Formats: sequence, structure tokens, C-alpha cells
Amino acid sequence: MIIKIRDRSSRRRPAICPARAPASRPGGLRDLVAEHLRKFPGTAFTPHQVGKVLTRSSGAVANALDKLVSLGTAELACDKPRSYRLAPGYTRGQSPARRRHISGPRQVHRISCNGAGALHAGP
Repeated sequence: MIIKIRDRSSRRRPAICPARAPASRPGGLRDLVAEHLRKFPGTAFTPHQVGKVLTRSSGAVANALDKLVSLGTAELACDKPRSYRLAPGYTRGQSPARRRHISGPRQVHRISCNGAGALHAGP
């Protein structure tokens, strides 16, 4: 009597893309992006650069960065190419809501760069 043993390793398994990170909770990407900006406080990053480091799409990272700007955690460093950095005065342990409560009403200053790459603040 011959018994056939099936090799289970030959079953088809869904392909796992190594460049794609698993899904996270709502706001999880925003936290990852904020943590990346906290690691390099004086450096400006494009959404593409942050997306490469975090293995996330640059569009999703751009949305998270826009939200961080509206919360006061990050600021737009340059319009073209759009680059962001950690907002001055943002300290490591404070949430954006707590920071706003402590500092009072937030004033928004638009910062742009000229063709030479020099930054200047505008109204």
C-alpha cells in the first residue's frame, strides 16, 4: 500500500511585498512622521524622503505632514520642493494639543525660499 503525503509548502501563499509596511491604527503614520522629524530637528525633509525611510507612500506622508503643520508640530520649510521640518519650540514630550494650550494662541508665519535656497519669513 502506497500513501501519498502532500507537501504543504507547495500551496500558494499570498505574496508579501517587503517594501510595504503593515496597516496601523488611525494617526499611526502621523506619529511615525513626527518621530522622524524629532530625530532630526534642524533638518528639512520632503515627503518623498520621509516616505523612503518609513517605507510608506509619499502621498500618505504628505498628508500626515500637512496635518502636523496644522497641529503646530511641523512647519513648511520651503514651497518648491515642498519640505518640512520640526516646528521651533516643539519639545519632545509634549503632544501638539498640550503645546498649544501652554503657548496660547498660535501665530502662523509662512516661510518660503527664493531661487537660491535662502529662507525668508513672510506674513
